[in-house]
Amino acid sequence: MTADHVISQIRGQITRPDIAKTLVAKKWAVDNQDAFNLFLNPGRAAYVPMNGPSFRQAIQAIHAAGGIAVWAHPYTIYKFKKTPWVFSGKNYYDFETLAEDMMQAGLDGFQLYTPGWERFMDVKVSSFAEAYRKKSGKQLVLT
Repeated sequence: MTADHVISQIRGQITRPDIAKTLVAKKWAVDNQDAFNLFLNPGRAAYVPMNGPSFRQAIQAIHAAGGIAVWAHPYTIYKFKKTPWVFSGKNYYDFETLAEDMMQAGLDGFQLYTPGWERFMDVKVSSFAEAYRKKSGKQLVLT
């Protein structure tokens, strides 16, 4: 597969996995994991930290547009980041504290079902959602 072929298949945003595939096609990396390890992970030459609104601002914007704010891919904090996780200028050392702060900011729910992460995240998110419902009376959206 050539880099031109990989690039021609990209639709919408160009993401880090798209860049990894291109690095593999160009033979600058052996596979996607190698591309991340060499170039795309934090501290590497091609890594660019995400800059954007705080989760409070994002949740407010979603609500202002009439939407429901759901945390997509919560498992990625475990997959790509080591603690402390830094969100909205605060250090987080566990999922529950981060999730609690996001709930206080108005988060409506979580993506629950993620292929490959069922044993870990489905239980962790389900447990958090049930404990939060009991404490607050708020039923969370679980997608």
